This record gives sequence, structure tokens and C-alpha cells, in this order.
Amino acid sequence: MDKVAFQNCVGFVKALCVAGSFFAVGLFVEYSLSPPLPIPADALAEEFSALRAMRHIKEIAKEPHPLGSAANEAVRNYILDTLREMHVEAETQTSRHVQNKTIFVTTNVIGRIPGTASGKAFMMMAHFDSVPYGPGAADDGAGVAALLETARALRAGRPLKNDVIFAFTDGEEAGEAGASKLFASRWADRTGVVLNLEARGCSGPSLLFETSRNNGWIMSEAAKAGVSIRASSLMAGVYRSLPFNSDFSIARDRGLQGFNVAFVDDFRWYHTKNDSSDHLSLASLQNHGSYALGFAKHFGNLPLDGDLAKPDMVYFNVAGSTLVSYPEAWSGSIAWASGIMFALAVLLGAVRGRMTISGFLGGILAFALAAVASAFVVLLALAAVYGPGKLFTQYASGATRLPDLIAVSHNALYGWAFAALTVSVFMICYQGFVSRLRSENLAAGALFWWALCLLGMQCFLPSGSYLAAWPLLFAALGLAVSFLGRKDEPASMRAYLLGVFAVPGLVLVVPAYSTFLATVLVMTAPALSLLMSLILGLIVPQILLVVLLCGRRLAICLGCLGAAMLIYGAVNSGPSPERPRLNSLAYGMNFDTGRAAWFSYDGELDEWTSRFFTADGARPRRGAITEFISTDKREYWKAPAPVAAYEAPQAKIVEDVVTAEGRIVTIHISMKERPLEVTVRLTSDADVRSAEVFGQKLEGGGKGWSVKFRGFPSEGTDVRFVVARSDRLTLEVGATLLGLPNFAGASVRPDYMAVEPNTIRRPWSFRGDTTFLVRTVDFR
Repeated sequence: MDKVAFQNCVGFVKALCVAGSFFAVGLFVEYSLSPPLPIPADALAEEFSALRAMRHIKEIAKEPHPLGSAANEAVRNYILDTLREMHVEAETQTSRHVQNKTIFVTTNVIGRIPGTASGKAFMMMAHFDSVPYGPGAADDGAGVAALLETARALRAGRPLKNDVIFAFTDGEEAGEAGASKLFASRWADRTGVVLNLEARGCSGPSLLFETSRNNGWIMSEAAKAGVSIRASSLMAGVYRSLPFNSDFSIARDRGLQGFNVAFVDDFRWYHTKNDSSDHLSLASLQNHGSYALGFAKHFGNLPLDGDLAKPDMVYFNVAGSTLVSYPEAWSGSIAWASGIMFALAVLLGAVRGRMTISGFLGGILAFALAAVASAFVVLLALAAVYGPGKLFTQYASGATRLPDLIAVSHNALYGWAFAALTVSVFMICYQGFVSRLRSENLAAGALFWWALCLLGMQCFLPSGSYLAAWPLLFAALGLAVSFLGRKDEPASMRAYLLGVFAVPGLVLVVPAYSTFLATVLVMTAPALSLLMSLILGLIVPQILLVVLLCGRRLAICLGCLGAAMLIYGAVNSGPSPERPRLNSLAYGMNFDTGRAAWFSYDGELDEWTSRFFTADGARPRRGAITEFISTDKREYWKAPAPVAAYEAPQAKIVEDVVTAEGRIVTIHISMKERPLEVTVRLTSDADVRSAEVFGQKLEGGGKGWSVKFRGFPSEGTDVRFVVARSDRLTLEVGATLLGLPNFAGASVRPDYMAVEPNTIRRPWSFRGDTTFLVRTVDFR
């Protein structure tokens, strides 16, 4: 080997060592934030064991159990029986909650372990209903099981001072219906602090992603609870601005202090058939349990009476579960200190002759060009693996409705591939800049963008400004220290010194990438790339050193690695039980016409759904479905179907009297089947003056009056109208059932397919695997 080749080899090894040291820091930080290992089933009785809790999930998550279904009632009875077997006081709380023209029929389960004192209680809650599209092992079987296992552990331990309330709510997926009843009842009056357990995936650490406002006291106490908390006031601030809710939203709006906790990795299985016990992470379940048991023991022994609202805190993790917190009022001073430190560093660099104004401006522009180039390359890569058309649809319609789950099925793989591509493009760009600008100018120019981010966050999201303030402060301090050194000091020594000052920032920011990836998913890849570029902006001197040592070789290797990861994901994106193809198929039956039909909103029919629309060699056609869903005027794939052996919805007059007020008619609505929803709609010209259900007045009236039931009493219910004396009443009664009719010889959906969940595309008037029964009743 000649001398040049040897030097190149040595340079490449040194570059790998520099890059590897930062990679090791990132790897350590990521590992330190992983959920705790599950505790076995033979652990001490006072401990929480994920293996013991999993037994409950296997019972709860056998099948979908949405509000109103028979399976929902079975899960509720299981929870009630389990609490009573543990000798935990338990009762049900039934609600007929009216909201506008929708009536939610829910039944919560409330358990209580009495404390030794008479103060306010610590409440833990989780919802036991699932969506219709999956069995809900994680969402929210994990929360339910964690509460049951926590109740068992508390019963085995020493009594606490405060009551501990276990609230298992119904109807969360239908709009927090059960929680609305819970927090309008005596149970809310007896509660001091609330913990809600949720899931928006099947794995990952349990993130404390939301608190009530004025969280100063509860966050200070949470840090003392001995729990592996994964928390960030940035997450809480961002979540407050999003149009999402959970049961905790009802508690928060009621004015209670508390916490909202969820794990979010593996979104690909969220609200699908794969949200099953086989896919649920035991480590995530253990993390849920650590919050439940740890907070119960801590807050269960604290006085929770009086005013618990204290000024908001800024809080975040450092090196694992260590939680740093300080008053949010300090964030402005810390931001100013960081900005002044950066300005002083730039001024010192100019005074010492190490920076120039033109060079500083060039450094600012260089970072912008590198960041934009990286984001553009990543956008092209995302379009390649996701499809340009679907990507355009995603961005045009908003990030809350996905065209499909193809890219999400490899969310982590693609996310880190995009990170590798970003680093590669960033390094190549800076190799071109280093021959034109001093390294000090490039480093300071990158930090300028951190200062700009800090300004924006402090103005609009002060609870999250720590994420920019502390990295900028340490990096600017390191830059100032390097300017105080000798001008002829080797560049490698300055890079090593600045690397030490970059580490605190990396410890804070690197976890933000993985959390952002798990939360907002790879469809936001350009934003992920910009975040990665900001991370790289903290280590510009080290990147320049790597570039000088090995040229483009490491950048090319990273680019090839990212491309290889993308190719692997794309090649392995075909349908399988783990990555099912999503489709929709619904059934409608009209008892007035005696006809039935299959219908689907899929863009294209696949090899399974096409069997229902091409029977006897017929060409698939589209048509209106107004005879089954009268309010939907769109056209869908539609084909005649056999008539199933369902019984029609029943509507009978039980009282019809004429008074000075008008004609008062009471009609009893009933169903033999267990419907998820029932809609009663007036189709005649009668003008409804008022209406009443369950003794509660319904808003609105007039012609075309309607009411919807989410969950429906098994015994049926009465609807009372007041109309004009001469009005004729004609009602359309529609019922939505879970599942499709089981015809002999009917094709069963293959295991590599699944019903499309409500997280995909825009909301429709129907979803797959539902049956619509319609009947019109004319009362003369």
C-alpha cells in the first residue's frame, strides 16, 4: 500500500471514529428512553407484572367490541366480575347522554379501593370499548388491563391514605360519551388527580404527552413518584393545538388536574385487526403499569384537597427517565440567555478575526441550502416508495387522513433511511462549502437557524422552547471558548472541543426525532429531514472534519445505506397478514322493497371485493345507495345481494293523544339484533314542534327531523313527538349492525386483507364490515 492510500485509509478510520462517537451518543440516548422490561408473572404480589396483565387482554381483545355491541357488554361484565373477585368495590354507571340530535347510550364500570383518610381520591381511567375494525388489545385493552393488574397489586399491598378510583369508560371511540357522564357525576367531585391510559399504536415507551393546565404541582410530584416517566412539555404544548381528544379532555375541561399517557409506536396496527394481543408489546404494557401503580402509591398518600393548580412547568427527560423541570415563566430568561450567548460568541469571533460578516451570512445561507436540498431529496425518496399521487392527496387533504398504510408499515425503517439520506446530502453540500467559507463561519451560520427557531418557539410555544434554548446555549458557549483559543490551533482539536459542547444538545434533540417519527409518521418526511438538519447544525465542525478526513466516501456510504433501506422496504411492502391490504365491503337491506345490495367505497376493486360485484360475469357498476343510507347521495360500487334472514326494525305507537299543545305521539322503537347505531328520521311533511327521548328534550325540530342513537338499549326505547293535529307521521328507521351476513358458501376475506379503519382517507357515511337495515313505517 502506497503512502497516499495509507493516509486515505487512516483518514477514513478517523472519520468513522468521529462519526461513530456521535452515533454512540444518539444510540445511548435512544436506548435510555426505551420502555422497561416486562416483569414475569411470578413476581411479588405487590408488583405490577405485564405477564399477569396480559391475561386480561387475552380475554378483553378476543374480538372487536365497539359501543352497542354484544361483545362490548361481555367485556364490561368481565371487568365488573374481575374487580369483584379481587374484592374491589364495583358498580356500573349507565348514561343516556344527549348531544344535539345524537343520543349516546353508555355504561361505565367504576371500582374503588377505600383509603384510610377522607380526602379526595386519585382516579385512573381507561376506556373498554374498541373500534369496529379491530379487537383493541392496545387501544385501550392495555389501559384496562393495566388498571386491573394495578388494582390487584394495591389490594396486596399496604392501604393508601386516599381512595383510588378505577374508571373504565364506555364510548370513548364514539366521542368520549362515557367520560362525559363520569365527569358530570359525584365521582368527579370526589377526585383530586386523574391519570388516563391510552394507546395510539402497539409498542414504544408510554409517553406522558398531555397534562392539565397549571401543572406545576402535579409535575413536581410526578418526578418524585419513582416512575420511568417519558415526558416533554413540548409534546403537551403541541397536542393542545391539535384537533384530537380523548377521555382525558373531558376531565381537563372539568378543571381536574391530571395526566394523559399513551404509547404510539407501530401505528400501522392502530384501529385494525392487528391491534391484537399477539402484536402488543409487553414492555409498553409494563410501562403503562409503572405509571398506574407508581402514581397510585404516590398520589394516593398525598393530600389532594384544596387548590392543586400551580403555574405551568417546562419539563423534559435527560439521559433516560431523569426529569428536569422548572417554571415556564423562566423560559423567557433562558431564551434570552441563549440568544445573548450566541450573539456574544459571534461578536467574539469577529473581534478575534475568526469570523467576518460576509462569511457569517454565507454560513447562514449554506445551512439553508443544505437543509432544503436534504428535504427535497427525502421528498423524492418518499414519493418513490409511497407513490406521487397518494403523497399529493395526503398533503392536499391534511395529515390526519391517510390514503393507505403502505409507507406506515415500514415507518421506523423509512424514517431512519430518510435520516441517513439527510446526513449524506448534508455532508456532500458542506464539502462544497468548506473550500469557500471558514469552518467558524459555517458553524455560527448553522447556529443562527437554532436562534431563529428559539425565537419562534418562545413566541408561539414557550413550553417547548427548551428544545432550542439549551442546545443553542451550550453550542454557542463552545464556539466562544474555541474563539478564545489560539488561531493556529489544529482544526481537529477545535472540532473535538466543540463536540463536547454539542453533546448536551444532542442528548435533548436526538429523542425528538424518534418521537416525531413515531407521532407524525413518515408522510411528513421533509419536516423530519429539516429536524435532522438542525441536529446536524449542532455538529457542523465535526462534519467538516469528517469531510476533510475522508471526502465524500462516508456520505456516499450513508446515501447507499439509506437507499438500500428504502429498497428493502419497497420490495417487502406486498400484502401479508402483518401488512394487510385494506378494503371496504358493506351490506344493505331495505325491508320496504325487499331488496338487498353489496356496496363499497374503494377506488378499485381487488381480487376479493370484485367477487361481490362481478357475480355471474356481470360488469361491476356504480350506483347510489339512498335506499339504505338516505342522506348519502354519492355513488359507490354496488351490486345486488341475497336477502339475509334479519328481522326488520320495529316501530309501534304506544300513545297517541290530542291536546291543546298538539298531537302527542309516543312511538316505541326496538330491534332484535344488537345495533351499533339506530337512526329515526321523519320522511313525511309533519312539522315536529318538540321531541323527547329518555325524558330529555332534543334540540331542533321542524320538517325532516331525525335523531341518532349511538349504542341502543336492548329493550328498545320510546320517542315522543309533538306535531300538529292533522300531521301524518312517516318514519324511516335505520339500523347499523357490526359485521356482514354469513351466507352459505360466501367468500371470506383472506388473512392478508383487512377492513379499512377510520384513520384512512376522509370520513364516509359508512365503513366496511357493516350492515344497514332500513324500514319505513307509516302511521296514519
